[in-house]
Amino acid sequence: MTDGLTSGRLHACEIDPNAAFDEFRQTLSAFDIDKLSDALGVSPDLLESLGLREFSNLLQNPPPGLDELVALANVLDIKTTSQYDVVLVDTAPTGHTLRMLALPAFLDGLLGKLIALRMKLSGLASTLQTFFGSGGDEAKARSQTIDDAVNKLEAFRSKMSGLRSRLQDHDRTSFAVVTIPTKLGIAETERLIIELQSQNVRVSDVVINQCVKVGDENSEDDNVAEAAAIKSNIYYQRRCKGQSDCIDELDRALKDVSATPEYRRNNGGDMDASPIALTKVPLFDVELVGVPALGYLSNS
Repeated sequence: MTDGLTSGRLHACEIDPNAAFDEFRQTLSAFDIDKLSDALGVSPDLLESLGLREFSNLLQNPPPGLDELVALANVLDIKTTSQYDVVLVDTAPTGHTLRMLALPAFLDGLLGKLIALRMKLSGLASTLQTFFGSGGDEAKARSQTIDDAVNKLEAFRSKMSGLRSRLQDHDRTSFAVVTIPTKLGIAETERLIIELQSQNVRVSDVVINQCVKVGDENSEDDNVAEAAAIKSNIYYQRRCKGQSDCIDELDRALKDVSATPEYRRNNGGDMDASPIALTKVPLFDVELVGVPALGYLSNS
């Protein structure tokens, strides 16, 4: 979708995680026990004894976050992003994001197991050829079936590895963590930042939404009567006090993180790297939707 108010300079798209899951399913479908047993002409029980059941189970129960990871890899593909100055991705909540970032390592381990499995299956194909006297073409076809299956996963793993490299490219990629001023929100934010740091991912900004702002009675920009009414409201006083405490806690945590060796490493080793920026967004009485509303927000 292209927005006309920005003269075609702003584009948006919504990814389909179900299509991403289908891509992973097709990648592993070659390791389905029933399909492979037909291709090799052996009993499914024999393949299960070689450890193939684990891969068949992945078809039915993929790791959490895999659909978002594949979709993200497609969105951030260099062929897609090269025509844009900036690409902004709205990721899943904390838990999904962390699991998603850990999946490339999971796929590396999976590929190692599959390579070992390929050796077993190749040995099995050779045994079948010797035992049944299979022709050369049939033996080659069986071996090619195994190789094609592993090659598909290798290509998939390579795509995921490329995504991880882009996410860890400190010159091109940074995370902006969005949270709300509650104890739970702040705790989740601190946990996410620490985990991202440990995975060599640069965090540049933290945005706090829904901040209640009490007007200053002495300010010329505020309605004096409205500001006075808000200040006399006990609910707002308590709400502002609670939010202020949470924001202060997060501010201290960000300063501590910004002073760590991991943070400086993720900023190219710069000892004078700017600390993580903290931006407070006020609570509006309406939902901000569309380019004009975003323009208003950026100027508020």
